[in-house]
Amino acid sequence: MTSEVLYITALTMGLLGSLHCMGMCGPIVLVLHGKRPFLSKLSYHAGRIIIYSFIGILIGFWGGALRLAASQEAISIIAGILMLLMIVLPSRLMSRLPILRSFGTFYSVIQQKTQSFWKERTVKGDFLLGMINGLLPCGFLYAAFLGSLNAGSISGSALWMLIFGIGTIPSLLFIASLSSFKNQTFQRYVQNALPIGTAIIAVIFILRGLSLGIPMISPILPDQIPSVEAPLNMHQEHTCCSPKH
Repeated sequence: MTSEVLYITALTMGLLGSLHCMGMCGPIVLVLHGKRPFLSKLSYHAGRIIIYSFIGILIGFWGGALRLAASQEAISIIAGILMLLMIVLPSRLMSRLPILRSFGTFYSVIQQKTQSFWKERTVKGDFLLGMINGLLPCGFLYAAFLGSLNAGSISGSALWMLIFGIGTIPSLLFIASLSSFKNQTFQRYVQNALPIGTAIIAVIFILRGLSLGIPMISPILPDQIPSVEAPLNMHQEHTCCSPKH
């Protein structure tokens, strides 16, 4: 998977993520995007994207340490497998994982401490609320975190999360104009489609890690490219240095 395809995948995950928000957090999304001024909506999303990018930086640091113990191919395969597990395992079981419980506790503390700042719903308050909701415990967001590990660098992980955040904006920004959103059939359709989209992305990550030599999808990653440098033959005769006969 080339870097272009990798970031297109991030954008696709963002679009799927916004549909996930519409299906799972419908009432909250409508309150945040219903009759709010357009500038307030943009401010809210800017706050979210900044937090996503910052988390991407942290993941990039962690991924750098992880790459000391495992190859980029292994990281890509593990990320894909974990994404598949997030689909098939019950959400209650996933929520018991210590790292996810800690993330949820951290979000609750931050939300309570900052409630007085964003309660009035000004443009600044919406920006802060966006930053706080960027930490909202969400299975699809966790999948995006796993995806950013494949970027292979700190800046790459930050860019992955930035593009993911941008991908979540369109449908959420114009949700008030989507008359079909309140339709329960539409919401069920979205919820049924999300696991399929996530599974496809997970399989792409696994294929990328396998380095099968498939252009765009599963190219030979740098860790798999053999060295082509030939050892210097010290006994090789060079005409420029050889005595003329």
